[in-house]
Amino acid sequence: MAGVVEFGKFPSGTLKVDKGFSLADVDPDATPGYTGKKADGEALLADLDGKLAKLQEKLFAEAKFGGTKRVLLILQAMDTAGKGGIVRHVMGAMDPQGVQLKAFKAPTDEEKSYDFLWRIEKEVPAAGMMGVFDRSQYEDVLIHRVHAWASPEEIERRYVAINEFEDRLTDSGTKIVKVMLHIGRDEQQKRLLARLASVLGMFQQMSASKSVST
Repeated sequence: MAGVVEFGKFPSGTLKVDKGFSLADVDPDATPGYTGKKADGEALLADLDGKLAKLQEKLFAEAKFGGTKRVLLILQAMDTAGKGGIVRHVMGAMDPQGVQLKAFKAPTDEEKSYDFLWRIEKEVPAAGMMGVFDRSQYEDVLIHRVHAWASPEEIERRYVAINEFEDRLTDSGTKIVKVMLHIGRDEQQKRLLARLASVLGMFQQMSASKSVST
């Protein structure tokens, strides 16, 4: 990859969260392990797209001959942090037929009638597939803990259930990649205001168009 600025070390190790980690200590504008600029990062991503596509082909082909390997990418982030951009990039770089995408919204009445993991387990990728979870089982702990919708005992039960669930996935051949996108308050405010301005602009255009047509 001549001319492309790469990570100094493999990023999975540099960006891994270990015991004692505190999100408050992390600068949301930092790029740990990467010395390049934004344009360099975009060039690196473009350079790796071909490699990602080839790996997906191998994963899919292996499953056709009895392989059990699969990949599950779990994305968690605050609003505007960029989950949608990652999803679009992954879907654009890989064969969509080999990608299972699921965005988890608020649970339906039917889903609430089952254990919280019921709707998650239904969406686990099949052998040879790349699964992408936009939000995940962690929402069912985070939201309930923040709003005190569940007792401490229930929250602890869910922690244990999630660990056991992920252990089962790993034992069955699933490689789980968890990504939490961090964004600062100022940057989030800027993006939210830009989103609002875009929506207002579209509304004004629609209103003007309607006035002209009438």
